[in-house]
Amino acid sequence: MSCLFYGAAGCRAYGFAILYTISPKNISSQLFTGTIDGRLLALDADSGEVLLEFDTVREYDTVNRVQGIGGAIDAHVIAAGAGLLLVNSGYGQVGGTSGNVLLAFRPTEG
Repeated sequence: MSCLFYGAAGCRAYGFAILYTISPKNISSQLFTGTIDGRLLALDADSGEVLLEFDTVREYDTVNRVQGIGGAIDAHVIAAGAGLLLVNSGYGQVGGTSGNVLLAFRPTEG
């Protein structure tokens, strides 16, 4: 599924065309990117097939006990290191959902 164009099936509509605004991160033949509507995507680097889709727009229990809310993935790049994928969720400056979380993902073994 692609939300590059307003009105694509299954996409949240914001009234503007491009929902991908950050550069993808390439890790082990997978591209990780985020969308204005708050989805984290892992794509096969060769085929573009969606391997993982995670909706970050929700409430989170946080390590510092501050109320955490996910939102738009925009303006900040996705980072990786020490076995983690780090994603800022909640940049609402250009029409996306505001929030305040830094999400850390670790690959599952197996």
